[in-house]
Amino acid sequence: MTGIIVKKSNELIDPQAQMLVDFLRDMGLPAENIIADASQRRIIGDNLQALIQDIPPNVKKDARYLSKFVIGAGFGLFDYSLNAVWNEVVINLRKKAVVYGLDIFFDAAVGGSKAREYYSSEDDLSSLKDSVLLDTCRKLELISDTTYKKLKHILDMRNDTGISHPNTYAINAYELLGYLQNCIQDVLNDNPTEAALQVQAFIKNLKVTTAVLDNSAIQAIEKKITELPTHLCGSLMRTVFGIYVAPETDPAVRKNISRIAPALWRACGDDAKYKLGIVLEGYNVNLFKDKHALGEQSLKWLAAIPSDHQASV
Repeated sequence: MTGIIVKKSNELIDPQAQMLVDFLRDMGLPAENIIADASQRRIIGDNLQALIQDIPPNVKKDARYLSKFVIGAGFGLFDYSLNAVWNEVVINLRKKAVVYGLDIFFDAAVGGSKAREYYSSEDDLSSLKDSVLLDTCRKLELISDTTYKKLKHILDMRNDTGISHPNTYAINAYELLGYLQNCIQDVLNDNPTEAALQVQAFIKNLKVTTAVLDNSAIQAIEKKITELPTHLCGSLMRTVFGIYVAPETDPAVRKNISRIAPALWRACGDDAKYKLGIVLEGYNVNLFKDKHALGEQSLKWLAAIPSDHQASV
């Protein structure tokens, strides 16, 4: 044990990095504004340990892009480290989407488009643009409005100043530490709201409940629906609609949906209702006859109006 040398975090910032810059210069390659200078790297080293130690061990052990952040920052490649921070954010948001429920998440992300049928598995999350992933997480309350604004700024800066796009901007140490702090405190150490998790649990249970719900259960569900934010009601309605029209859905599940649908419809905003009409019309145009028939039936229950008025929904 006596042979182990413990280094302070600021000593982990590689003092030999300047040799690489000298090598670039000797090779006739650009050497200015390639890596951050020693004073900037020292700022990172002095503050890095305090930030990273706040991450729970079970999260830290899989945070590979944070490892890449540390390596990049140590060598002074701050634009590379900014990309690494954003990649860690994306991976964590995708995990939150999986925990929340992919059916609900994809319904909220692409539910109104013809491409919805191509989104079903965890692998399909990578097909979503980062901005769509971010917007959907906000919509479903997987992140707060304030966190959304912070992450939107990091995404913009990653696009404008990160290594993924050509630019000449030099990120400073305090900017980079701020991005890292947002990633850790607002994403890695944060969980979805209670209301969001309630919606996820409800959908999961609804899909497997093949016994017709009694009146007391329906009344309890209706009460919970009235307590949800309007935008979550819209997400829930789109998902319930998708379950109703799915060919494999058990008839008892459809019966339960028809009983809670009027309360859900009343709790939704007009925009969510309009989007359902667009989805239904898409089934008709693209000749999904079974889904269209079930969709008309579903909207009859949702809107609690005669079926011959569905065209106006």
